[in-house]
Amino acid sequence: MQKKSLETLKLAANCLLKSEERSAIRTALEEIHTIFTAITGVRGDRLEAHHNRETFLAGGVAISPHLAARCLFDPLRTVRFLRGINEAISELFRRFPGERIHIVYAGCGPYGTLVMPLLPLFESDQVRLTLIDIHQESLDGVQRIVNALDLGNYIDRFVLADAAVYRHPPSKRLHMVVCEAMEAGLAREPQLAIMRNMLPQIEEEGLFIPERVVVDACLSDSLVEDIGLLMHRDAYGYPAGQDHASIAERRPLERIMTLDAGAQDLLEGHHGFEPISLTKLELPHVDEPLDQFLLQTTVDIYGQHGFGPYDCELSFPLRLHGLDTVPHGVQVRFEYVFDRKPGLRYEMING
Repeated sequence: MQKKSLETLKLAANCLLKSEERSAIRTALEEIHTIFTAITGVRGDRLEAHHNRETFLAGGVAISPHLAARCLFDPLRTVRFLRGINEAISELFRRFPGERIHIVYAGCGPYGTLVMPLLPLFESDQVRLTLIDIHQESLDGVQRIVNALDLGNYIDRFVLADAAVYRHPPSKRLHMVVCEAMEAGLAREPQLAIMRNMLPQIEEEGLFIPERVVVDACLSDSLVEDIGLLMHRDAYGYPAGQDHASIAERRPLERIMTLDAGAQDLLEGHHGFEPISLTKLELPHVDEPLDQFLLQTTVDIYGQHGFGPYDCELSFPLRLHGLDTVPHGVQVRFEYVFDRKPGLRYEMING
């Protein structure tokens, strides 16, 4: 049974890395889910009221283990992260020849979705993995997967901790951190707080995945860009808006924030969880039909892999209704605020 499940996992992982067929990708995701849910008892294909329970941390909201498992079925998110991480590991082999690549997966959930399917594709002396989560149920789940599939030789540690304050042992070289703890607009979840904590702990030539998250402000037409409608998904789980996104005309305004290794304004000089001042912009004069103010999120995972408008939930636009009818010439200042539900906040400073 163990051997059969491991072989099925390897075949499914290879499909996700190589196939462009939506039906094949959906089948591979379902096969992975069947293996993981049978081992963990956590189902990602069901959503019940108690699954929405959240854990509030200083740096952001940690979603429940069941919601974390559910993310497996966001196909473009899973596929592109797996492809980007797979390429990033290969690049780290080149940068650190002869070394065993140590990966920290922060916020791994009960499935370890973005790394566990890749492990059987490598030899255990090539990579080792530290798995971190704030929920014991998640760590129990992913540890059951490791034990059931005999992947223990790949694992360094299971750590029950808040990754926004976790300190990696200095004696263990850290080559890569994988963390997808975010929503569109870097709202609610602790991606920024975790990156701020973990990035300085990575080796100089190491990688944080995703490499870059950008939030831009723009104006758009609410009749063409019906966000609620375009968030719907097709039979294979792909967002309905993916093929529509190129049709919508948007007027760029300002870049609100860039979160990457060079973002000193976000990652350095801040202590604790005080607000971080960002940019300010002046609302321009526009004619109809550009009647809605959007925050557009772009995610660069690694290499050519990432997300544009409507590719997945991470890149669905956020509409700031309070700025839709503000007259031109008014200046708006943005900051990033840490609280029970962190994210971008704005205030009008004239007009």
